[in-house]
Amino acid sequence: METVTPPAVSRIQVATDRNGYSTLTLPTERRGIARFGISLFLLCWLGGWAIGWIVAFREVVHGTKGPEAFLIFWLIAWTVGGAWAMWCLWRLLRPAVPETIKFAKPNLFYDSGIQPMPFYFGYWRGRTDYWKKMFEKRKRIEFSPQEIRTLKLRETGDGNRLTIDHDNDRIDIGTGMTEVERELLSQMIKTEYQI
Repeated sequence: METVTPPAVSRIQVATDRNGYSTLTLPTERRGIARFGISLFLLCWLGGWAIGWIVAFREVVHGTKGPEAFLIFWLIAWTVGGAWAMWCLWRLLRPAVPETIKFAKPNLFYDSGIQPMPFYFGYWRGRTDYWKKMFEKRKRIEFSPQEIRTLKLRETGDGNRLTIDHDNDRIDIGTGMTEVERELLSQMIKTEYQI
């Protein structure tokens, strides 16, 4: 097997597995330092949340007049809010897992990895995929030679997208890469699979 070599300007890492296939490790989305500030805020907020939850729970269970409907409703909503904050904190602090591509000819193996939690400040326009990215699941896909031929670099208003069609889905590849890196990756795949 011939080893694939990315250009020197690329952050793509190349290794060869025990079967001799080249495996590309793609860079993840950049994680800003702001995530630590947000995480610290969530930790402090969860401290206050815990005190409020305990006080409300005790009042519902041991209240002198019996539980009030509003307090029960508030406790349920407060529990949901705390669970959401804990989930966001976990997403912010867990380590990212990079995307990988394995050139196992004639097929192409793809692992989407786990990208960092997205968060945006300011203007919301163009962020329609935010909720989709919040709950994105890891994908491990084996692309057939016919599917590899659907590789396309698409220009959008937010930059380019590198995609391959799989069944009825359009899979984005290199989501954490720069536009130039996606162009380089597109050329590497086209050269390797002679598309």
